[in-house]
Amino acid sequence: MYMTTSSEKNFLLKHWEEQTEVFLKNLASVRLKPGKRNIHDLRVAIKKMKSTLRLANLFIHDDKKPDFNSIRLLFRLTGKYRDVEMSIFLLKKIAGKEKLELPSLIRNLRAMLIVTRNTAKQEAQKDQETELAFIHNWISGQLSPVSNNMLEKKIEEQVACITSELKKLHEKFSQHAHEIRIRLKQLFYWLKLPDVNPFFDKGQMKILDKVLTALGNWHDYFVLHEKTKRFRKEYLVKNTPEYSYTRKAEEIIKLLQEQWLTSARKGLEKLEIIE
Repeated sequence: MYMTTSSEKNFLLKHWEEQTEVFLKNLASVRLKPGKRNIHDLRVAIKKMKSTLRLANLFIHDDKKPDFNSIRLLFRLTGKYRDVEMSIFLLKKIAGKEKLELPSLIRNLRAMLIVTRNTAKQEAQKDQETELAFIHNWISGQLSPVSNNMLEKKIEEQVACITSELKKLHEKFSQHAHEIRIRLKQLFYWLKLPDVNPFFDKGQMKILDKVLTALGNWHDYFVLHEKTKRFRKEYLVKNTPEYSYTRKAEEIIKLLQEQWLTSARKGLEKLEIIE
């Protein structure tokens, strides 16, 4: 829909075009019926589009940079739906394995799922295409003169900056896990853009992928723990069976959260970029 005519597009522009097509395809699907797969694919496309813009902005000195406000809001609202959906999945898994009866909490999460699904669908109905088309025209014009070689050098520079930041954040890993995850995701996306990875070999990229998976799982359990704890404190009464079951669930969730965080930290140390 937003393809440029140049046959010599650099790899960043090609990546941008690929992700906008993925975004538009899944936007149409979400408008009909939001679900696990189309919400996930929509959000991944937005993440990669945002990553592309961050890299593009390093080449651009323009005070009139386009807004990403509408699409960013859609990303946040679909994130609410995705968090609740994942919380239900994880909670039911834990409850089944540990024989915990949590009917009130699960009903509460299911009600939240309906609300967040409807909100995500309503936001998707809005005109996202106009903002996307404006950004596309802007980024195409700005990046057309940029060569692949220039992009590769810029990525190498940014990798050095990110790894320097990671060394500082790693000192208090648990406190900065979310920031570390953001930077590693940025690193992962950028390193996959060139034909030749300028920093990691295939084995190291697999380790990085596993670290990101571990941090993603950590975040899912973190969100579930917060929802479970808040529900127990606000709606349940001490010395009742469901209160006790919910408290037990919190303890298990917290343990799993810490296990995934430890796995992520050990994986990151294997990459030897924080020494």
